[in-house]
Amino acid sequence: MQVIAPHLTADVAVGRSGLAAALRDRAWTIGLALLGLALNLELALGGDSIAQALQWRPGAPWWTLLTSHMVHLNWRHFLMDVGVLVALGLSVEPVARRRMLRTLLAGALAIGAWVVLVERMPYRGLSGLDNVLWGLAIMCALREGAFGRWRAGWLLLGVLFKIGWEFSTGSLLWCPTLLGDNGVVLPSVHLLGLLVGLLGGLGHAAAPDS
Repeated sequence: MQVIAPHLTADVAVGRSGLAAALRDRAWTIGLALLGLALNLELALGGDSIAQALQWRPGAPWWTLLTSHMVHLNWRHFLMDVGVLVALGLSVEPVARRRMLRTLLAGALAIGAWVVLVERMPYRGLSGLDNVLWGLAIMCALREGAFGRWRAGWLLLGVLFKIGWEFSTGSLLWCPTLLGDNGVVLPSVHLLGLLVGLLGGLGHAAAPDS
């Protein structure tokens, strides 16, 4: 008969409760990633009917302005966008969940209005909301002391360089062919998302859990 030491049992219980708490603190980020996976899995199999139905285009139902953020042009496009969403969301959500949700919703609405009124072309992808999270991550980092301010500065320089590259070249910085032959980079959407994220993060230092 094998006897398990009581302290080992307690350590396992503590580990499980810690993992459950960590997942609970990041539930919205994980949920959005899983929803995106479900909606874009068809792309990996060579299909596009779900994305076609959910993307916004002139004349499409108004609600596609929200669902268009979740569908992509191809599988690589989705993996890139959802990777950024997860990386940023996992760091922001535990310290600013309610603010993150409000700011993402504001970003989705602002980007939708911009696409309708200014760009007036079919829209797909999480990248606009990724930039919202990027801006919010910068503001969250500012309240983490000297290292946080240093990190926020580099995050800001990095995203401004990325968006500047997109404006000047019309292509993505790290993977120019990611969108395929039919995709068009919309740097104005990325800049708008960043601004919404920065504005949404104002006051975080004074009310970090709001």
